[in-house]
Amino acid sequence: MELILRCGYYGITAIALPLILFFWLANLLGGTGPMETWRHKAIIFGSGATALGLVLWSFRVGQAQGHWIGAILLSAVAPVVFAILALGGMLLFTNIHWQ
Repeated sequence: MELILRCGYYGITAIALPLILFFWLANLLGGTGPMETWRHKAIIFGSGATALGLVLWSFRVGQAQGHWIGAILLSAVAPVVFAILALGGMLLFTNIHWQ
């Protein structure tokens, strides 16, 4: 059973980690558009750092403590947290024009 949970954890993490890293690094290394301010970069940086922290925490929970179900849940929730924090931050702290 542990082998199945471990494979599930690494499978989910192999999907979640590159997804988060792509948007986080694109924000850090990419250019800014005409409507993008420093707030956009700060919001994406904060939400990406939070999501990466969840992925690293899931690694600790799984590898060090052996709680693979908790590690799977943390790793699966990390991209959702990234999306919610980014969208919520954009709606709260920036002027988004939907046109």
